[in-house]
Amino acid sequence: MARRVRTTPRKNPKQDRSRATVDAILEATARVLAEVGYERASTNRIARVAGVSIGSLYQYFPGKEALVAALVERHVDRVTTLLDHAFDRIEELPPRHAARALVTAVLSVQVIDADLHRLLVEQIPRVGRLQRVTHIERRFVERTRGYLQSHRRESTIRNPDVAAQLIIYALHGILFGLARADPAQLGDNAVSDEMVALVTRYIAG
Repeated sequence: MARRVRTTPRKNPKQDRSRATVDAILEATARVLAEVGYERASTNRIARVAGVSIGSLYQYFPGKEALVAALVERHVDRVTTLLDHAFDRIEELPPRHAARALVTAVLSVQVIDADLHRLLVEQIPRVGRLQRVTHIERRFVERTRGYLQSHRRESTIRNPDVAAQLIIYALHGILFGLARADPAQLGDNAVSDEMVALVTRYIAG
């Protein structure tokens, strides 16, 4: 029978010193993943880069999978906060301006750390966090749907429910494809302009 891998922390830090230790371990995990990839990353290497003993690492995390899962959770929380703030600003904008604001917000998330983002997306199924990411996607589909419904008179969209899904999943697919094929394009103004044109033509004609 295959061993079931634990992907949750052993315990959560409660004091400033322990929180600093966990932060250092997670930062080291991100660095090691970016340098050598998931398969070659090891808890020993991560502990060494973090400047902590392997015992300190295992005090909080049972293994590499739990480290990556914690990193995914932290990254998703950061992305959610950034996009929520962006949608708060977008709500009152007309469709043509909203399209650029949406694309700019999504791109800003990707370029925070494109290599890490790509690596984490690839590992999400392995560490059992697909449901968490799916929930976040649905959250922003709902926010997009709300925007389209409140701006129906200014838009050519006939079905906000379907359109919201297509917009979010299309942007996600484009950005993930670019992150894998050529991450440098994520900072290219020509790419962002074409993405804005794509969304603008769809929602505003």
